[in-house]
Amino acid sequence: MSKILRKAGLCFVLFLSLQTRIAFASHYVDQIEADLSDEVGDQIAPKLGENLTDEDRAYANFLLAVYKHDPAARDKAEGAYAHLNTPASEAYLGTIEMLKARDWEGSFFQIFKRKRLVQEGIEKLDHAVRAHPDDPQVRIVRAIAYLRVPSYFGKFEEGLTDMEKVIRWIEEGKLNVPAEELLFRDRSSLYYYAGQYYLKKGERKKAKEMFSKATGSTFHTPFAVASRKRIGALS
Repeated sequence: MSKILRKAGLCFVLFLSLQTRIAFASHYVDQIEADLSDEVGDQIAPKLGENLTDEDRAYANFLLAVYKHDPAARDKAEGAYAHLNTPASEAYLGTIEMLKARDWEGSFFQIFKRKRLVQEGIEKLDHAVRAHPDDPQVRIVRAIAYLRVPSYFGKFEEGLTDMEKVIRWIEEGKLNVPAEELLFRDRSSLYYYAGQYYLKKGERKKAKEMFSKATGSTFHTPFAVASRKRIGALS
């Protein structure tokens, strides 16, 4: 009987490990997104040689960690945000925990470590929003992070709510976001991510509307380019 129980327990662990592994692999990166990542990374890297503020340098390294899977940049961003006393710092640190999970290389059973890192990231992101519910940057960071979190963790709708709140603030004139900005903290990127949410939800018409707003005639960012490609794929 004890052998049967041990065997059943092992089968359960293997099953749970497999399901968790599938969950981590559930975010599909298509060619448009792959091209976007390459372009953002290529444009951000040279900017680190410029005279940036500490906050901007932290964000530039954060972008390299996100789009180039650069562990050295991730560590620099983590160190910087640990010392920066801004409302969004905890949100960035939460996302960095998730990046560690995404980029983790280890044995099959270390999938539990990745799951724990994501859960710790979620806790930090949710705490940041509870502490600063009306801070746009905190909402934006969580929304973008939750777009990429596997469905296993059940955070998609919460992220969509954050993104819709930010878009509503912009369109009601309560939040002033530049058309384009040095590190892509601009309308083209926000509308692109909003479009990605609706595309993932299956609302193609709403997705196309958001992508159209990301492609203003004067927008030349990688996100505007990616949005034009999305519109073409949806047409």
